[in-house]
Amino acid sequence: MPIVTLTEVQTLAQISGNDALITALIPIIEDKIVSHCNNEFIGVYESLNGISPIVYNYSNTIYFQNSDNSLNDDTNDFTIMNFKVNDVIRVYNSLHNDRTFTIDSIAVHKIVLNDINEVKDETAGNTIVFARVDYPAELKLTAAMMVKFRLQKQGVIFKSEKIDDYSYTREDQLVNGYPSSIMSDLTDYCSLIKKSIPANILYFRQE
Repeated sequence: MPIVTLTEVQTLAQISGNDALITALIPIIEDKIVSHCNNEFIGVYESLNGISPIVYNYSNTIYFQNSDNSLNDDTNDFTIMNFKVNDVIRVYNSLHNDRTFTIDSIAVHKIVLNDINEVKDETAGNTIVFARVDYPAELKLTAAMMVKFRLQKQGVIFKSEKIDDYSYTREDQLVNGYPSSIMSDLTDYCSLIKKSIPANILYFRQE
């Protein structure tokens, strides 16, 4: 699932309404967390042979269709790859679609993606890699509070402000545009070296 859903934001942050704006903010907040943590939160499944294909797939026959917001592969069967509806996936090595998507449905040769992120038309050719993203449940609250802060701030910089248990009194206490008291909850997930899909998958398994 996405890092946080509309319903989860409204429940955790105790806010109502603004459905369209919250929905638009969620992928922005997600990108902010990924960038701040230097961590793409790619799922890892360890086996005797290393990283199992349960969490990723790669193919040079994948193409994208904007008309139905889908990822397609006429030569491989998506239904046997252990991806599930509502999984978040991150795409690599594409020309126009390197980002996260949420799976709406899975058919043999087609994965339809949620339109919260729009697919751009792209023909097959590159060896596309996509991997499952596993966000820790603890990030839901942080993401919800970031959304709430953005809703209340609406571009205005305050010298002093309190949002529930979070507060700040000076502009220099903002971290990447958000109160340090919120962003400090991300500390355990931050990495000096970018955490992403292993290099051997991206560069050594090209077809």
